[in-house]
Amino acid sequence: MIALLLVGLVLTLQFTPSYTSEVCWITLSHSRVGGVLQPYERVFKVWSTRAIELEVEDYRRTIIDYYLMARDSILRNRLEDASVELAVMMTLMLKAKSVDEPMALRILDMMRRMDWGRVGLSNRDVGELIDEW
Repeated sequence: MIALLLVGLVLTLQFTPSYTSEVCWITLSHSRVGGVLQPYERVFKVWSTRAIELEVEDYRRTIIDYYLMARDSILRNRLEDASVELAVMMTLMLKAKSVDEPMALRILDMMRRMDWGRVGLSNRDVGELIDEW
């Protein structure tokens, strides 16, 4: 039993986040909820990395559904749930644009050099933003 727990712990500690999850996390960390979700960074990156493998038929509907679930989780102070839902949502947004790991690495390099003070937030309806995206 102890050996099984140790193996599980080692596997958990050896998790390497994907470049996609890093892109999503940096974006989230500069958002209004970034500070609140900081304790869940690892959870976020694990789920973002897992979401790369998801097969989705309707990206628009799925992204909006995950957004609505995340919003509800934040309003109910279920922050770990919100981090999972936002991780999946943001990863699907990149997948919808055919961003693969090599492209995510290039995006990550650009993001690390960005002046985030010049990035603005939009208050438009999420459906409109997804349609524009």
